[in-house]
Amino acid sequence: MLRINILVTGLDLKMEKCNPENQSSAPSFIGQAVQKQDMDKFHDPDPLKTEELYAQMDDILDRLTRTNFKKLMNEVTNLTINTEARLKGIVDIIYKKAIGHPAISELYAHMCRLLMGLNVPTTANPGVTVNFRKLFLNRVHAGFETIWRENQDILWEKQKEMDSITKEEECKKWQEEMEEAKELGRMHSVGIINLMCDFYNFKIITKAIMHDCIKKLLNKQDDVSLECLCTLLSTIGSNLDRPSMYRYYDQIGNIIKNRRVSPRIRGRLQSVLDLQKQPLRLRKL
Repeated sequence: MLRINILVTGLDLKMEKCNPENQSSAPSFIGQAVQKQDMDKFHDPDPLKTEELYAQMDDILDRLTRTNFKKLMNEVTNLTINTEARLKGIVDIIYKKAIGHPAISELYAHMCRLLMGLNVPTTANPGVTVNFRKLFLNRVHAGFETIWRENQDILWEKQKEMDSITKEEECKKWQEEMEEAKELGRMHSVGIINLMCDFYNFKIITKAIMHDCIKKLLNKQDDVSLECLCTLLSTIGSNLDRPSMYRYYDQIGNIIKNRRVSPRIRGRLQSVLDLQKQPLRLRKL
């Protein structure tokens, strides 16, 4: 049986933060997104064992807490992750759990850090390997790049359905579903940003990537993007380059003055500006 090639007992599992100033060894985002159709092309010689593997991983993540992290990480090392398809499935499970549970996304990021060296043979060429790091960073990158497109696609479909309804009662139902879809999209987006911040703190992604994310979020200037921006800046803003940060804060000040976003988001943005004046008290909003 081929098992994960890491030894948890030989690693320091304390939840220590990295020094953000020393990030030269951190990998950058590479490649394209891992799409569902990529999974479909793999032939699984033992689908029942694979489903059992996914169920075991899901159960481990459901039980994950700060106090049992080391014990459960040992359980992860005993899982048989020996094919590209299985590795991609595990990546997908961890990713979805991480963005769905932002309160403990730090634990998922820590787990990912310990799994970065996991390699398995590729399906197309068994002499070549693919690693967990590349697949997971591709997944996070794809999630960030599609934040707005996925949200807009869902809302567009809901709007088209609602426009075709004539009865007031049914219209009210679709309006409620529209609001629910918006909220789910918002939570999904913020979850991605939380995970990226934790990856940055664990030296998995670089400072340059985070600056690129900030610029993209600032350029969008919709409520969801700006809420993601507030989450990012209030979490790791104090660890980023000050000259660049001042430019971002100037842009935020202009957004507040223009009053083109909701009062709630203006309040969040103002809190970010207030917090940057007190870096020692920087905290998540």
